[in-house]
Amino acid sequence: MSAGLVALIRRALVAVLTGMAVAAAIRLRVRQRAVPPQTGGWRELSDAELASELNAGELPDGELMETKPQPSELA
Repeated sequence: MSAGLVALIRRALVAVLTGMAVAAAIRLRVRQRAVPPQTGGWRELSDAELASELNAGELPDGELMETKPQPSELA
């Protein structure tokens, strides 16, 4: 084999191994965060809560008003 072919194979092997190492590192980082946060954030509404939230945004003539999130809701 010529020296150029050996160098090409070596570079290709290094590139493939580097790609595999990066993919493994990303996969491990994602796997560590696989469980969503258990506190704060969004919560599931019951049917009664959902109905009251929908009715709270209605105006007397049946139109819906836009509501802006409160600062406490953004945290």
